[in-house]
Amino acid sequence: MTTLKDFSLIIVKNESLLDSIKDYFYENLLHNFEDDRLLDCKIENIDDTLKQVKTKYAVVIQEGIFFFDHIDANFLKTVMSDINDYSVIGHILDRKERYYQIHQQQFILNVDNWKKINCPNFNHTQSDELVVIKRSTGNFHDDYTPLWIEQTKDITKQNKLKFGGYVISEMLRHNFKIRPFNENERHVKKFVYYDIEEQIKHILTYEQLNSCSYYYPIATAQQTKKFTEQHKNYISVANGIESLKRISKTYKDIETITFYDISITALIFTELLIKNFSADYKKFVQQFDAIGGQQWTMLDGSDQDYEKLNNYDVSEVLPILEHIRNNNVRINYCIGDITRPSIIENVKEDTLINLSNVFNYNFNLVRKTEYIDWCNRVANSSHKFEVLR
Repeated sequence: MTTLKDFSLIIVKNESLLDSIKDYFYENLLHNFEDDRLLDCKIENIDDTLKQVKTKYAVVIQEGIFFFDHIDANFLKTVMSDINDYSVIGHILDRKERYYQIHQQQFILNVDNWKKINCPNFNHTQSDELVVIKRSTGNFHDDYTPLWIEQTKDITKQNKLKFGGYVISEMLRHNFKIRPFNENERHVKKFVYYDIEEQIKHILTYEQLNSCSYYYPIATAQQTKKFTEQHKNYISVANGIESLKRISKTYKDIETITFYDISITALIFTELLIKNFSADYKKFVQQFDAIGGQQWTMLDGSDQDYEKLNNYDVSEVLPILEHIRNNNVRINYCIGDITRPSIIENVKEDTLINLSNVFNYNFNLVRKTEYIDWCNRVANSSHKFEVLR
């Protein structure tokens, strides 16, 4: 009888994924795989990694796929009902003149059967002996998503195979069955893909997204306080322009910036700001809202509200952005509450901390009395802190 112990988990790198979304992916990935059944690799090394697997099955996922619940205790338990009947289960795509593809976002492989047929290469791009596939007339959605596939006795060839195409052919040629994920399996997860705009659109419409994933393109209250200490480490909430304005006097000494925020939208906006913004802040905000940010903005979306951005002075942050980009300042984007005690405990050097209004933020679940405890932790640390609220 197949159990969860018969599975290993392989996480494939997604090199195009935004740093903020990558952190959100790992923090949201729920599983109980022990270290000896947990591997990671680049897509070009998938074959070598699969050869290391000691379990019968491997669940391969790519960074950027989000499951609504535990991948093993929930998702796999639903798949296990017919797992012994198939050697590959995944998103099987009909690429027409370029044969078939296993989409790398997720698939399940019977590793034992794959090894029995000499480990066909997932990245193999050409073959003169591919099995001609019979497929369903219907699709899950677009015309390249068949409901089922099966082998025929005919042979074809292709010199531009996509990922997994050769594996599909070899498995079928050796009489191993393959099936696409069914409707239920497809609807308990979401993949954000590769293009930046596509990533943002998908993640900001993710069904499990925190209902308080707001972002503030403009300060709700004027902040005039600036850091004065020359520390190399800076920790801040992800409030974009305002978080940068606060280091306008000290930014040249900063080597590492870590943003913590309970809002993935705020983290994404801040990441795009640091990586891409150059001029015309109003246009920058409108473009972000157009690809998914609008449902989470604290602007009302009217032209009049956007006009406020014309008078919002961002010139102060331009030299800061230039310095960050040209001096390899390390930036981390972390989903989570900046008030957690572990953040102070894990600091290794003197640090600037921008709390903004987190202890008074109406969407945060921090008790008012925790501020005293937080201050005590800062005061008792062996490192120096300058803290602004």
